[in-house]
Amino acid sequence: MYPDSIRNYFEVLKVTYDKAKIFSNGNDLTAERVYCMDETALYVNRHSKYIIAEKGTKNVFLVTSDNREHVTLMCHASASGKAGCPYFILPHKVADFFGDSFKGSKYNITKTAHINDVIFEEWARFFVEDIKATRGNPLDWCLLVLDGHACHTMGPKGLSVLSAVKILAVSLPPHSSSLLQVHDVAIFKPFKTYFSNDLSSCTRENGPKLDLKHLAKILEEPYHAANNSFNIVSGFRKLGLYLPNFQWLDQNQETFKLLMISRREARFEELCERAQKADSKEKTIDRLQYLDLGPLSLISQNESEIVPELRRSLSSLLTTTKKHLTKDKKVQIRTNILGEDHFMPRILNEP
Repeated sequence: MYPDSIRNYFEVLKVTYDKAKIFSNGNDLTAERVYCMDETALYVNRHSKYIIAEKGTKNVFLVTSDNREHVTLMCHASASGKAGCPYFILPHKVADFFGDSFKGSKYNITKTAHINDVIFEEWARFFVEDIKATRGNPLDWCLLVLDGHACHTMGPKGLSVLSAVKILAVSLPPHSSSLLQVHDVAIFKPFKTYFSNDLSSCTRENGPKLDLKHLAKILEEPYHAANNSFNIVSGFRKLGLYLPNFQWLDQNQETFKLLMISRREARFEELCERAQKADSKEKTIDRLQYLDLGPLSLISQNESEIVPELRRSLSSLLTTTKKHLTKDKKVQIRTNILGEDHFMPRILNEP
């Protein structure tokens, strides 16, 4: 992910807002007509980074399900703060999967429980029906923001379904979901925290024999708790999606300063300079670990010597990460039938 691609995304977003206004006979996009969608995987067996145990205990155990299957949850929400019904992708048919939970939701089946072009087309039809009552005037165009997954950007049938009901789809830049995707920034973290807690309680009460038929019932309360209007509206506003903030990148320069430095050596030098102003050596070490710049054991334990020691270790770091520092990785870029790079942010279904 580079700032140039993010800048390009906001330029595309501005063009999309302008075109939606033109196509809608001068009506601006409202919060009810700006949407985002994202997927996430969910497992019946819970994982925990921490387990509370008595001090000195040598063997600590965690009760969990022996079921390793997962489902994919496709979620959408509008800038008005309303979360839509989720769409599930299962690895096989599950009898009475929903039970009394998630009224209005649907599921589909793939062998891997992952999205594909067919699933995206089916989801598009489901999405259109789900927003019909809340989008307002059906003659006014809507905006839907998707990540750059090939099934979204190169799925012509699904995009055609959206075009037919006046929905413009825009793709995010590559590797930017953690910064620009509303669900990743504002919803999925609390959702998975609530889900993990409820799954733990269910496991303690009912034992480890949980499978996919129990999942919908466990998911419903965490889903609605995390998808509250405050989280959704805050996410749209924070990411400059609605109300539109096309200067978002300029206002978040510090976040992207290192990304603007193309050479890894230069990034390392920048961190060395920052170390002089850092509150502690640990903060600088965390930054180095984030950039994966090499063996941090070379850093002196003496706080006052951290900057010169970092500089002296640069030659060793260059050797250990030579393949990352001296040449770019060869990446095969997929293109659509028009020869357009499907990774780049753009309007996917412009009429």
